[in-house]
Amino acid sequence: MDFRNRSVLVTGASSGLGREMAKLLALRYGAHVLAVARRASRLEELKQEVVAEGGTIRVLSADLSEPADLDRVIGECANGDPLYGAVLNAAVTHFGHYDELAWSGFEAMLRTNVTSTVRLAMALLPAIERSDAGGGLLLVSSMAGLSPIPYQAAYAGTKAFVVNFGA
Repeated sequence: MDFRNRSVLVTGASSGLGREMAKLLALRYGAHVLAVARRASRLEELKQEVVAEGGTIRVLSADLSEPADLDRVIGECANGDPLYGAVLNAAVTHFGHYDELAWSGFEAMLRTNVTSTVRLAMALLPAIERSDAGGGLLLVSSMAGLSPIPYQAAYAGTKAFVVNFGA
């Protein structure tokens, strides 16, 4: 894949794997990155770092468990240059006994880890597939999606969905 001067969405870009993928795409591969995450201050730090090193990045603070924020992200992807690719990486977890996770927390985890992934894939993939550029989607899961891990039953279940949805 040739990312040079092409638009790529990265969700969950404020920390961890998402942050590193956003930096790598912008700095090593020359992509025009749209970095999305909940934490605006961390996104701004990422933007300053990438721009200082000569990369191109836009940031958008959004909570992908919220339908209105998800709509904003989809709208941003439709504006400007055609989207070449997307790294759907955003996720939340809960470490502890299953009965310690409040129902509202479980619903937020489902909306972030499952619903936003499916919604973004369904909204973005048709245009990417119609393009002759050859881009694509990367759905980020976890080893937890292949084998359960203690104290992360809900997270493992959401990641198992992502594994199977992407298969």
